[in-house]
Amino acid sequence: MLVYKKLVSVCLFLAIAIALHAQKEIQPLKISTIYQAESFSLVANNQAASISVDSNEATVVHLAANYFINDVASVTGTKPIINNRNASVVIGTIGKSSFINKLIASKKINVDAIKRKWEAYMILILNEASKKTLFIIGSDDRGTAFGIFELSRKIGVHPFYWWADIVPEHKPELFVAGSLVQQSPAVQYRGIFLNDEDWGLQPWAAKKMDTDIKDIGPRTYEKIFELLLRLK
Repeated sequence: MLVYKKLVSVCLFLAIAIALHAQKEIQPLKISTIYQAESFSLVANNQAASISVDSNEATVVHLAANYFINDVASVTGTKPIINNRNASVVIGTIGKSSFINKLIASKKINVDAIKRKWEAYMILILNEASKKTLFIIGSDDRGTAFGIFELSRKIGVHPFYWWADIVPEHKPELFVAGSLVQQSPAVQYRGIFLNDEDWGLQPWAAKKMDTDIKDIGPRTYEKIFELLLRLK
């Protein structure tokens, strides 16, 4: 009986140790204004991490990256730049980003959790070339864009920031820790229905947005499509 109790105690100890180790290894994605040893510095000391986007990426990825640059600037007052040679933030789609493809081939990054899925993405931090690098990796074009906008949301930019005049809280510094794996959305085809636009959206767009055509036009639709992307 004593041996049995000891065996149970050892098993419980090992189970707790394994659970704590797993908890330490896999941490949820968090944004902080305080630096910690495991953090990636997105903005620190009035300097923003540079961003890399492969030229092979789809237009939607480049658009999302530019929105993210403006989002970081709106939160911190410091604007990141695109620098494909020595960037600390790497944005890319599986099969399109040459740098990410090399890391996958060399088994430095495991993308099995999102590979061959639609609109899935992962955000993680790795020590690459003797420095911490933040990766936003999508299973497809929209997946990559959604990963970018998820980070925008995490730093405090609301998807309705423009439509509802939501000014993000000012944060002079931003540090990223942990990781995130987001699977495909439960509903594949999603959208917004513009209801009663004749007395609501159309007169407003004619007076405030697309004044040249006095109707709902490209400037209005640009904001609608941005909202769709941000809502994922």
